[in-house]
Amino acid sequence: QEEMLDQQIDLFAEIKYFEIANLQASEGGNTGTVTVKITGYRFDGIVEAALESAAYPSIQAMTLYPVDNTTLYARFDLLGKSLGIYDLKLSKANGESITSTDAFTIVPGEESQLLYSVDSPEATRLNRVVPYTIQYANDGNVDLPMPVRYLHSLGGAPVSLITELVAESTTLNLTLTFQEPNGPQDILRPGATSSVTFYAFSSDALQFQITK
Repeated sequence: QEEMLDQQIDLFAEIKYFEIANLQASEGGNTGTVTVKITGYRFDGIVEAALESAAYPSIQAMTLYPVDNTTLYARFDLLGKSLGIYDLKLSKANGESITSTDAFTIVPGEESQLLYSVDSPEATRLNRVVPYTIQYANDGNVDLPMPVRYLHSLGGAPVSLITELVAESTTLNLTLTFQEPNGPQDILRPGATSSVTFYAFSSDALQFQITK
């Protein structure tokens, strides 16, 4: 027989107003474009984002990529822009606006580079589906054009991006695009990290090479 227990649960409702909560990244280099992930609340209807400073001209976002009411990507052309600390201002079509003070810093630009590593099992048995996960990131402070790499199965083991298909696959080469989920699809922004998993069938030697 089950014993029923009384449990008191307190629920709290909080009204969220138009607000900027966080920027990723909070700094960018002045040698190219920089796409910033902005999170917060009540982002519906935003039509403009700008970096503002009392010392320098305002920098309007080139492009906005709204995801939902809490996430927005804004791309700024920072090429040659003055170094320093800027406020971030978001504006809606109805005239409402919000400013996050000292939210972003323009710093000297660094060459962006793709960093990646491959996680693989230490050992595997014959004729098994084997997952390999590639972790990747933009390690610079400006946008990196969407990285594309090519995976080659040197040992003859078939590969696929879909686990259910790899056992019957004859494919030995894959094209890998290193994108940020829900982010702009033409670049990998500074500080962005993600992963992609491919699968191999261990009917042959598991030897792989990744090239540009």
